[in-house]
Amino acid sequence: MNREEKNRQTREKILEGAMEEFSLRGYEGGSVNAVCQASDLSKGIIYHYFDSKESLYLACVERCFSELIGYLTPCLNATGEVWQQLSEYFSKRREFFRENPLYRGMFAQAVLSPPENLAEEIDALRKGFDGLNRDIMSHILSGVRLRPGITTEDVIEAFSLMQNAVNAGFRAETGGFCDRERLVKKTVEILLYGAVEEEQK
Repeated sequence: MNREEKNRQTREKILEGAMEEFSLRGYEGGSVNAVCQASDLSKGIIYHYFDSKESLYLACVERCFSELIGYLTPCLNATGEVWQQLSEYFSKRREFFRENPLYRGMFAQAVLSPPENLAEEIDALRKGFDGLNRDIMSHILSGVRLRPGITTEDVIEAFSLMQNAVNAGFRAETGGFCDRERLVKKTVEILLYGAVEEEQK
């Protein structure tokens, strides 16, 4: 095994331990010492790859968004009626978090209750995910007629505002992650079917 591969494997081992620690205990409750125990590595080794607890946490958030984006990108090629494409998209989201429960914990923290001292960095890391959502919504809307005076951008902006409102409500711990996902899906359905022009009979 060459040095580059060894470094890659060590970094992955650290990230796996950190993902479990932060996903289950959050940023505030998680500790680098626990990551050391989980990965069977010294603190010195961990700080060789990640210079602080903050950078280790942000690496976990970045990995979460990266994997989620890769999983959902095929939705850009979805076909069928609007409701079919919406169902496929949200089914893929649920499927991803069901198959990757640790990512679910990281995503919930990053979106619903990011650490205040890392909020700016996390906002930057989620731009790719937010952009993918916009692209998917644009793709879905490309196959329908909107009411006069309503543009695709108007609908996307309204969805973003409504989703932010949903997230704000769940920051107050009014429900769990699955409830939040269901409410976001319902919000999109209400928004779209209130915006799509009915066919003339």
